[in-house]
Amino acid sequence: MENALISKATENKIISDLQKIIESGKKGKVMLADYVGANQGACMDFAVLYEASDDLRYFIKEQQVKGAKIDIQEDSILVE
Repeated sequence: MENALISKATENKIISDLQKIIESGKKGKVMLADYVGANQGACMDFAVLYEASDDLRYFIKEQQVKGAKIDIQEDSILVE
């Protein structure tokens, strides 16, 4: 399903950046503000984006099954 909140390219960039953090084996996070404009970010958080994005949701669930600790926060996704 196409995500109406963000473009497919932005969605892929978030997933790619999360993958890089996970592969590094270090803690890190992606910040919502790095992917959406101020006007768009004011009415959206990562929980909303997570629910709207099949690809992001699938990626995070797959990584969690593999043992990655991922915490979806309001303005970021934290990888520990």
